[in-house]
Amino acid sequence: MNSALSQALQTIHLGRLTDAIRQVRQFMTEHPYIQNSDELERIESDYQLMLDYMQRGFSDPARADIYASLLSRLSRYVRNLNIDYLVKKSPFFIETAKRVPAQRLSHERIRETLESFVADVAMLSLEADDQRREKSATLYSEHHDFMSSLFCSIVVSRQWTEADALFYQETLLSPTIDVVDVQMLVSAIMLSAMNNADPLKLATLLHVYRHTDAEQVRQRALVGWVFCLSSRHGTPALTASIREICQDEQTVRQLLDMQKQMIFCMKADADYEHISRDIMPTLIKNNNFNITRQGIITEKEDDPMEDILDPGAADRRMEEMEESIQKMMSMQKAGSDIYFGGFSQMKRFAFFYQLANWFTPFYAEHPGLSAVNAKLKNRRFMNNLLESGPFCDSDKYSFALAMSSIIDRLPENMRSLLDNSEALGPIAPPEEQQTPAYIRRMYLQDLYRFFRLYPQRNNLRNPFDAEHAVFAASPVFTSTLLTKHYASLCMFFRKQKNMMAFGELIHQYYDNDDVNCKLLRATYFLESNQPSMARPELERLLELDPEHERGLLLLARTCFMEEDYEEAADLYGKLHKRLPQNKNYALNYCLALCKNGDYQSAVTLLYQLDYEHPNQPDIMRIQAWALMGTKKLEQAERVYSRLLDNASSRPAPDSSPAGTQPSPVTQQPDYLNAAYCQWFKGDIAKAVVYLKEYVKDEDVNLDEDFANDLDMLSLYQISDTDLILMRDLVMTR
Repeated sequence: MNSALSQALQTIHLGRLTDAIRQVRQFMTEHPYIQNSDELERIESDYQLMLDYMQRGFSDPARADIYASLLSRLSRYVRNLNIDYLVKKSPFFIETAKRVPAQRLSHERIRETLESFVADVAMLSLEADDQRREKSATLYSEHHDFMSSLFCSIVVSRQWTEADALFYQETLLSPTIDVVDVQMLVSAIMLSAMNNADPLKLATLLHVYRHTDAEQVRQRALVGWVFCLSSRHGTPALTASIREICQDEQTVRQLLDMQKQMIFCMKADADYEHISRDIMPTLIKNNNFNITRQGIITEKEDDPMEDILDPGAADRRMEEMEESIQKMMSMQKAGSDIYFGGFSQMKRFAFFYQLANWFTPFYAEHPGLSAVNAKLKNRRFMNNLLESGPFCDSDKYSFALAMSSIIDRLPENMRSLLDNSEALGPIAPPEEQQTPAYIRRMYLQDLYRFFRLYPQRNNLRNPFDAEHAVFAASPVFTSTLLTKHYASLCMFFRKQKNMMAFGELIHQYYDNDDVNCKLLRATYFLESNQPSMARPELERLLELDPEHERGLLLLARTCFMEEDYEEAADLYGKLHKRLPQNKNYALNYCLALCKNGDYQSAVTLLYQLDYEHPNQPDIMRIQAWALMGTKKLEQAERVYSRLLDNASSRPAPDSSPAGTQPSPVTQQPDYLNAAYCQWFKGDIAKAVVYLKEYVKDEDVNLDEDFANDLDMLSLYQISDTDLILMRDLVMTR
């Protein structure tokens, strides 16, 4: 939306009519090419009349309602200005407007055309075969042109009237309209209302969702009204309707599933990378086909020597392929969009130049598939693709178009495979394909491809971007049953490693008397490195449940991050006393004792740990550090020697207590700590050797390391001058 008009809408939302009118006037002055109407003058005139009556002292009990009506009229006017602006300035809307018929499509003509199409298709069965094919092609072609024009006209339409909304509600629920047409119209309404908020279009989607009998339509309507929420329609009536719908458990369950499905869509690039790196090489290596320079696909000839030299090779290849295919099936079953990476390269066909085709359910009679049908006639390929193909509709069109371009180059036995539905890959059972979750997932994948790949996508609001993807966090869902599932959603986001989504929802999830809420909020703040925000959450959690083990652990970690080592030691001590067999609690307790300067207590406990768990590097590292703290350098040296002699115990990122910012969950290189030990003993030459090995890692900063380990260095009276000299010895020689 134009920024000036967006500001005007915000002013309207704040209830300041005069200021909003002034902003609209300013916009119109700066954009004189936009056609004006008399509505703004009428709004101003009505408002002036209202002011005059008030000045004369007339009492009007309807004054507040009249003022709200004026705000609503101005809001509608501003949104109409916005669409007029977009069709002149935005490339997407300019191109879409070009496809709109010059003469406005009346409601009567739309309804008549949609109903006539269904009747004409039914009459085709009475025609002779040759005439039926010709008439069918003409009928579907003309109807598709009409639907494309209607689709575009809805996308760029101005604000609907009550009559418009009623007409489309009745039409979309009519049993005399083809279900493919209904699905296209639902998508057009969604696209329009997403990019230029229209309360009546959103109300229409809500109405269709509640009353349709077709599950494909219901799921499109659900996705549609959810995606429109981010457009700030914000009328009290709509908010009330949405909250009423969300008192239904089935609707709430579908919303939860949809939110998760969107996150899986957004992982498509990562899934593609995983498939390309870990799965496809095995499939390519073990396939049984060659592609010639001319693009002809031929079968590989069997190697007659293979059975002699390697009798089990064929079986191994088959097992590897089956294992790779099983991995992909498991990813798909879990919700991953496993086909995006491959099919994203197949959206350059002329078919996808038409906006409406991105939102058209797959059907074999689509005029864009006429050439495909001609090449694949007398084969079951198209029916298999329609009935069993495991792809979303957009990918089905891509697959069919791509297949038509290579069908002539396939060997005959491979062409025959196309008549087998299993050739299309893992197939969901028919009963699963009819479930709301499956239908919705396929549609969301269609939409994800559109908003990722359509050439003019940057002119549109993207429901999958960081600002809009977590629709569950919308304030409209406050006080609905959906909020009762925020905990499970937060855990899902965290499991998917989506901190953006986790953070978006956690800021809407607040219950000061719920332990799970406090725990999840603290977890988010800690994982996003905000310990000061985590502390009050954890303190409240422990007020509610003083013995909460996870709460105690996270609070101890918080104290460590805030360098409150005294409290950290106290908390880890409590955890260790409660569960002495837990090695991690014991190690973290020792680490906190070291940071507090109580090295002797740490050494005593570490001797016990080393006895119970011999030769474990994580124990040895802390033990060596504590031994240096008690000035037992010979013993510390022996421990570091064992560490450095053991290749498997080279520095790892998550367990050493020493070096830069030691903490319960991070570790630093053993060479740095061993260098300290030699330095404290007076063997400067050996210390330099170890430090030179340490700084081979380009990410280290020796000055920072020295600063962070100043407590230990001060214990051995290492001066600032000593630090400078040691750094120069390491870095310059």
